[in-house]
Amino acid sequence: GRALAHLRCHCCSPGRVGKLCECELAEATDLEAGCRGRNGTGPTCSGKGQCVCGQCQCNSNVRGQHCECDDTSCERHDGQLCAGEGQGRCQCGSCMCNEGYTGSACDCSLDTRACLQDGVECSGHGRCVCNKCQCQPGYFDRLCSRCTNCRTPCEEHRDCADCQAFRMGPLSQNCSIACNHTVATVVPEATVNEQWCKEKTDDERILIFLIEGFTQARALPPLLVAVTDQTSMIVLGSVLGIVVIGLLVIIAYRISVEILDRREYMRFEKERERVNNPLFQSATTTVVNPRYNED
Repeated sequence: GRALAHLRCHCCSPGRVGKLCECELAEATDLEAGCRGRNGTGPTCSGKGQCVCGQCQCNSNVRGQHCECDDTSCERHDGQLCAGEGQGRCQCGSCMCNEGYTGSACDCSLDTRACLQDGVECSGHGRCVCNKCQCQPGYFDRLCSRCTNCRTPCEEHRDCADCQAFRMGPLSQNCSIACNHTVATVVPEATVNEQWCKEKTDDERILIFLIEGFTQARALPPLLVAVTDQTSMIVLGSVLGIVVIGLLVIIAYRISVEILDRREYMRFEKERERVNNPLFQSATTTVVNPRYNED
């Protein structure tokens, strides 16, 4: 066949173009037309490749007739494309999420287990979004179990425990009606720990009780276990504590005074020994003038 290029000047023969002179100029009036989009505008090969004889040669990770599909231009989450391979993959600039994930960056988990406690979602005070609780106004905490102006479970059940166990408190007159959702039992003594409620009543008594079978996520009727009135014991314990602290302060004071007295006594003994020491010479010297005669 005929030569496509001149070996001496390394230039194409007339009518041939291209890096290897592989393109016939007469076959295409505009070689770049095939490298542009449908509307014929914009950069050739979407700016992500080279136009060779009317066809795009795309850069790495880029594909498509006009290099329009970029598999590295998707949204990132925590620095990873589509939140990482475990959650999604990038396809033509859009994240294709794996099963169980959604969102523009596949960063939203459809799992709800982190929002559940005893089968209740977000303690009934919120909704689970991306496996995290979004609490209603006024509620907070990971499971929306706390609120700004809400009473604690101990405060909420204090009066019922008082009236059912001891027939006392503001609900004592209609205890059976106001506290029909609770059941209380009284025990003479128990090992009280941080799980027990310690509430002061309106008449300055200390009410100690335990709420069993109740969580903020489950609205089951709680069982209130109240300890026999411990007010006197608590007061006695407080008084004993104050007395012990007072004794310790007095003992510490007496010890400090004794130490100071001993130091002063030792200093006195050293001074006395210095006075009685025969080797000790007084700093005062008396000189007698023999020529001086008194009249």
